[in-house]
Amino acid sequence: MSEAPLLPAGTLILVRECEGRAPELLMVQRAESMAFGASAWVFPGGRVDPEDVALAAAILGEDGPLDDYAARVAAIRETIEEAGIAIAIDPLPDANLLGRIRAALHEGEGFAAVLDRHALRLVPEALLPFSRWQPSHAVPRRFDTRFYIARATADAAFEADGTETIAICWTAPGAMLARDDARIMFPTACNLRRIAALPDFTALAAHAALFPASFVSPEIREIEGLRYLCVPEDQGYEGMRMILESALRA
Repeated sequence: MSEAPLLPAGTLILVRECEGRAPELLMVQRAESMAFGASAWVFPGGRVDPEDVALAAAILGEDGPLDDYAARVAAIRETIEEAGIAIAIDPLPDANLLGRIRAALHEGEGFAAVLDRHALRLVPEALLPFSRWQPSHAVPRRFDTRFYIARATADAAFEADGTETIAICWTAPGAMLARDDARIMFPTACNLRRIAALPDFTALAAHAALFPASFVSPEIREIEGLRYLCVPEDQGYEGMRMILESALRA
């Protein structure tokens, strides 16, 4: 077990319905300069900040799942910062206002202050829990990452921020997995494979609901002389695995 501290994080898997073909997911490519996941294709998201916790507490009031809501707030905020897409905000800001919100966040203004100034409120319930990943093997940085899913509007505009993210796209899960040039980390690859088996957002939401407490802590197992990083079979991933050395490089 790694002794590195666990860092809470929230990640948003945005799903766009496509008539007659597989739904597409929003993915961003992290900058090569990033300390974690450099150059990897990931879903928008990031570490939970103290201000995310404070905003979640204000939304919940006296009682409620604070860690969960703080991760939802982080996922919503990071999706604006990294991809320029607003989700779970009421009323939904138009392109002009969203641009100003994004600029304010990039300049370091607090999310709560930005929302208050524009009379906006968060709707964290619009994000549906999908899974929670926490590594048990030795890695330099350990994230306790909550993944959420949400339906995106068909015409949602997007743009990489040019700092943390250098590329962005809508892609079918299978298409991203088939790319030889794409660096994909193990949790991302497993989520792509899990989603690829489902035909639309309704089916995805129903599947996620079957595993409401999905908690994934991959295990290292030796299989036929090779060491694999394996996902437990009771978490909705059907025993997905990857050779350990490849998983740690990805």
